[in-house]
Amino acid sequence: MELVDQHAPEVLSILRNKFYIYMVTASVANDESIRSWLELNKISYDKLMHLSNEKEKLSISGDIFVEDNPSIAIELSRKGKEVILMEQDWNKSLAGNGIPFAKNWLDVLDIINKRHGV
Repeated sequence: MELVDQHAPEVLSILRNKFYIYMVTASVANDESIRSWLELNKISYDKLMHLSNEKEKLSISGDIFVEDNPSIAIELSRKGKEVILMEQDWNKSLAGNGIPFAKNWLDVLDIINKRHGV
C-alpha cells in the first residue's frame, strides 16, 4: 500500500523528538505486515498498538490523537483528549464542532506546534 501523505515520515520524526509516538491501528493485517509497511515507509514510532476494534482507542491514555474516524474523534474529545481529525470525505460533516481538521501531516504539525511548540 502506498503512503498517502509523503510528509508523514518527516513530521512523525519531528514529533518523536518531543512526544512518545503510539502507532495505533485496528487493521486486519498482522503485526509483522504492519511493522514492515511502517519500516518501508520510514515511519518513526515508539510502540505499535494493534487493537481488535476501533473502540479500544477510547481506553488509550495518550495526550494527542490524530484520528480519521468521526465517532472515535468525538468520543475522545468528550473524554477530554486532544484530537486532530484528518480530513476525509466521511468526516467533513464534523467541521466546526471544535475538533481541528488537518488536510495532511504538515497541518498536524502546525496545529501541534501552535499548541505545544515543537
